[in-house]
Amino acid sequence: MKRNMLKTLLFASLGIIMAIVFTSAKVSISPPDPPGIPLVIEMHKDNCKIKYSAPLRDGGAPIIGYFVEKKYISEERWTLINLRPIIELEYTVDNLTEGKQVQFRVYAINAAGRGPVSEACDPITVREH
Repeated sequence: MKRNMLKTLLFASLGIIMAIVFTSAKVSISPPDPPGIPLVIEMHKDNCKIKYSAPLRDGGAPIIGYFVEKKYISEERWTLINLRPIIELEYTVDNLTEGKQVQFRVYAINAAGRGPVSEACDPITVREH
């Protein structure tokens, strides 16, 4: 009888120890890597479509979406284009100024936050193609 109680107590203790170990283990997440360099795949007189690749590493959490920034060569500051995360890996940028040179860059977000921006694409002149 004592032996069976000792076995039961041992298994219960082992179960409690395993539960403590597994519940105290923390999953570490970090912001994602930068997406690939944006590529202009369609150009019109006042808009264009860009395409980019997903980050190499998502930081341990799913990518929530992407944000696109633009900068005319004549300006110093980057401007955020979208207010909500983009889920797709391409985006149509509207309200561009015909005849001006523009660049784009992208960053991804996950549950840990914003990742670094991608490298900017080469400047492209806004015009009908």
